[in-house]
Amino acid sequence: MHNQPLLMKNNQTTVILHLSDALSQQNPALSLWQDWIHSLQAYIVIDNQAPLHLTISNAAIEIDSTHLPTTGTFQFYLIPGPHTPYGQQAVNIVTLNGQPVSGPLLIQASDWQNHTNRIEITLLPPAIVIDCRAHAKNPALSSEQLAYLEANGNNATLFIHGFDVPVGAYGLSSVLNHQNLSYSLYREDSNLNGSGAYDWFVCMEHNLNVAAGFDGKDYSRYTRIIGIMWDGHPPSILDYVLAVKEAFGASTHLLGVLKQLLANKIAINLMAHSLGNQVLLNALENLGQAAEFNQAIDHVVMWEAAVPDNSFSDPAMNQDFSKDYRFPNAHKSLKKVTAFYSEHDNILGPVDKNDPDLKQKLDDPSGGILIASIALIINWFDDFTIADHVKSVYNIANMFGTPFSELLKNPHYRENFYRRWITLHPSSTHEVAFPADLEAQKLHLEAICPDPFNALSLMFGGYDKGLLGGIIDSEFNLVDLRLKQWLGLPEKWVDSITHHSYKAPVVRDKVGNDMAALIITVMISKDAEPRPALGYSGPLLSDPTTADLLKNQQLFTVDQTAYYFTHSALRIPSSDIMNLSYKAQLMSRGPQGLAKFGLYF
Repeated sequence: MHNQPLLMKNNQTTVILHLSDALSQQNPALSLWQDWIHSLQAYIVIDNQAPLHLTISNAAIEIDSTHLPTTGTFQFYLIPGPHTPYGQQAVNIVTLNGQPVSGPLLIQASDWQNHTNRIEITLLPPAIVIDCRAHAKNPALSSEQLAYLEANGNNATLFIHGFDVPVGAYGLSSVLNHQNLSYSLYREDSNLNGSGAYDWFVCMEHNLNVAAGFDGKDYSRYTRIIGIMWDGHPPSILDYVLAVKEAFGASTHLLGVLKQLLANKIAINLMAHSLGNQVLLNALENLGQAAEFNQAIDHVVMWEAAVPDNSFSDPAMNQDFSKDYRFPNAHKSLKKVTAFYSEHDNILGPVDKNDPDLKQKLDDPSGGILIASIALIINWFDDFTIADHVKSVYNIANMFGTPFSELLKNPHYRENFYRRWITLHPSSTHEVAFPADLEAQKLHLEAICPDPFNALSLMFGGYDKGLLGGIIDSEFNLVDLRLKQWLGLPEKWVDSITHHSYKAPVVRDKVGNDMAALIITVMISKDAEPRPALGYSGPLLSDPTTADLLKNQQLFTVDQTAYYFTHSALRIPSSDIMNLSYKAQLMSRGPQGLAKFGLYF
């Protein structure tokens, strides 16, 4: 594919720079970016004077040539306007006379007058984001977006973000920064790529293109992915189960988008991270129930999936947590699935204070210091022969099956939860019967495991007095003292990851004691052990359905344990993750890799 060359010339009255799209005249989605052009700023700087703005009209830049110097050098800039979203921008890095330009175009006036400057600019279609949140009404791709996907290799790659990802926003471009940074869709400084879901979409799109062969300069094959946004961000980070429920509604919207792509005969790569795999599997379960969608999805990619390792099982084989995690028909709708997992995942697995990678795990934004602290505390329960995968915040949240914020607010809710639990699980792994009421259980547990009990009590204590009010928005201002006091971590580590100090008195109260007793009771209960997360230990190989998928070369697994240490490490990957997971596996062209990705292959 060849881009149409662009010529800037002096015709005595105006200087005109025409803009064209990435797919040249073959791109049917031209109007996707035509309106966007008018948000650009074009200007020149002469002898360090104030910038002289140019007029953009009908996809061209015009200037009265009398403003241009006849000698010396002047600088030409083309950047998005001050409120143009970064992730939506479509400008490729500019070339002047065939050479890439990372800053302003430095133009010699003598060359300008001799018509020797040739400037090429490439535009891409805007980013594609589908809102699958609860309030969305029949979200779908536009006819122009479908036309782009058809022209760009007739395939689409969809990415679904995980838990605790707010909507966020694209990063805004700088105003007259004189650096033309806007020519890059992705920036190495992660703080500049936006926030929330939009940040994830910008980063994942960049990662996939780099893995496929993008060199950061030639955008001729740069492929837009479809970002799937959903309600995975409850009011409190402690209310994981609410996000699990929201996945059902989101999957209904996603199902409509998948059917739309299939109706237009566009090949589909469907990938998700963490709890986004719940959205993914719910949609596939619905597809798999209809024979017409048998093996309809080309490739499914599950990154650190926050679903049980036997999620593909028949319902009778899967009794863990609840019916929310049963997808016996999902595998029927796909040709291939690749599952990436790591036993060093700090959310799906335990966090040990002796772990050499502990600081990296504590500083991981995917869980935050609050979640990491709870994970450290629950990892103390070695005296009850508890499996490692149980000692994770993911499994604790699922085993409770109820919003933690409700437990914190309502003492009757806590009492009722305890009674219901011991009816199903009346004794500990040591065959000791649990007391009939929560008050007696608190005394018992504080006596037999005082350290974790006290740590958890302090972690949740003070909530009803307002001392822990920040817990709902993930600002846990009490955690640094407690980490130092109860976990014995080096003080410099704690200071570097909390950025604040605790000044109020440490409290032990009913809320904290109740929560400590409930968490410990759930963890040490006999016959309550759940299946590990698929993203922690990989698929359950002994499961008949999983075994058949492996035998038929429909399921491929990638063990990232040796180099993948934090739950969201794929967003800004290390060189090992990029080379060993993205490139060597996902884009390998082998059986475990994608068969199609844009125009790359």
